[in-house]
Amino acid sequence: MLFSFFRFFLSLIITRCSYAIHEIEKGFYQHTFDDGAWSFNLVKTSGVENQGIKRAFVKAYTMNSNTYFHKVMPNAPYTVGEDGYPTDRNFTQQWRSDLTKMSSDKVWPIYKAVRNATALFVERLNGEHFPILHDVWVAFVTDQQIASSSEINEDWVRNNTEMVVSVNARKGFPLFSHMGIVRNASYTGEKHKKISIQLHGFAAKACMSIYGKELKYMANAPHPDYLKLLEKHFLGNIKNDVITQEPFWNTYIEVRDKEDKTIFKGPNVLGESYTFAVKIMSLAEAMLE
Repeated sequence: MLFSFFRFFLSLIITRCSYAIHEIEKGFYQHTFDDGAWSFNLVKTSGVENQGIKRAFVKAYTMNSNTYFHKVMPNAPYTVGEDGYPTDRNFTQQWRSDLTKMSSDKVWPIYKAVRNATALFVERLNGEHFPILHDVWVAFVTDQQIASSSEINEDWVRNNTEMVVSVNARKGFPLFSHMGIVRNASYTGEKHKKISIQLHGFAAKACMSIYGKELKYMANAPHPDYLKLLEKHFLGNIKNDVITQEPFWNTYIEVRDKEDKTIFKGPNVLGESYTFAVKIMSLAEAMLE
């Protein structure tokens, strides 16, 4: 009996230790799986010293929705621009016909989600529509071993990142945000299922080690379908709503619980408008599942 309890306790320690996050270098954190066969990574993209990394991700993902479109519609008789729309804005009969086909196949809603998430990801890194008053990071999944952020360039990002999400945080502020989580349409390596929640969890755990115990909630504005996944996974830990007063870049953000009680209200230093929040501890624990 005592031996069985000790073995169980030891297994818990080993399991949790196996999810250790290592600081590879300043501004670069990593957790590896399967002896380094694939890994979760968090790399800083804000600051003058990180502009090369930021440009690599922005350039690699600018065409992501376009690449995805041509994968699902390889014989499309028109050219699609970087934003995922036809460069011929007249919306020909062929385009309307293809939209109808895509909608019936449930491809169009997925494509729209990819396009919107990609746009959010790029905008967050570029700091469009709001001044950057916080740190900006990218959390990403790769099946390639990477030992230094100096290895990150546009080609490497395009070929080797399976999924990305922008992460925004500020020292002393209790919320951090994840925006624009999206799979890479150019990625051809081994694909891992159901990794989005784990990627959120990794980013949460890494940010807890960077920003400390003051960090309490993750905020975002998920697509309705993704919101269902978050609600299902974090049932009982959800803090809704997140009320963001417009214009969001110079006013406040307020987090309320299900009883409509305010649990946080303060200046919105993260920018953007949010609709959902979850306890960071619950998010970090998702990485262990």
